[in-house]
Amino acid sequence: MKELTGDGVPVTIACRVLKRARQPYYRWLAQPVTDAMLEEAYRANALLGFIEQLWLWPTSCGGSRTVMSVVCGGMA
Repeated sequence: MKELTGDGVPVTIACRVLKRARQPYYRWLAQPVTDAMLEEAYRANALLGFIEQLWLWPTSCGGSRTVMSVVCGGMA
């Protein structure tokens, strides 16, 4: 989006083509994502991916107690 508007494409047109609302774009410009927020999102995504793999693993029952036990290191 920023590349399009930097090339002279109006924000309204860019948002319409990308099927996005303008308000979140302007909110993002006012408060960009920090490195800490990005790192937290990456870690949460990795944890969710691990839990999904554990849940789908065919040799375990993958119940909530098993998932919590593995994620918490046997403390759950």
